[in-house]
Amino acid sequence: MRPVPSPRTANTLFADPGELAALVGMNPEIMARLRPWLCALPTTELSPININTLLPEQAPLLAMLAPVRTGSSGRGACSPRGRASGLGQSDRVLADRRSARANVPLDVQLQLQMRTCWFALEVRVAIMDAEFTETALVDARLQPSRLVARRWGSRIPI
Repeated sequence: MRPVPSPRTANTLFADPGELAALVGMNPEIMARLRPWLCALPTTELSPININTLLPEQAPLLAMLAPVRTGSSGRGACSPRGRASGLGQSDRVLADRRSARANVPLDVQLQLQMRTCWFALEVRVAIMDAEFTETALVDARLQPSRLVARRWGSRIPI
């Protein structure tokens, strides 16, 4: 008889956000709510947020950095008003949150970036009745960019 794997982490970084589902207390409903906000990067640094690629529905990411007492969600900073040119400087994004920003640690303020450092790729190939999927994580912090993780899967339709 094989031992049942423990639902505990291996005392290391998650390789995939889905690993959170194995933790005690997690259920499908909680995972469904958290999934859009999760990422698993191979670094312990705070995850950078490119302010020029945020969508209005991602405004809570700004609100969490500098919460204000007025209940503002940050949606105004992510409005489509500047989609073509982006949102501009990170200082401008947090300008309306200046009083709250004073209490935010510098490393958290520096999460707001003007360029993307990590890219997730998904490639799907269908051949006859089989479908193959590859997901990859690319680190673009240095040039040339490098592939840091790759996963293959396959799905055969029933």
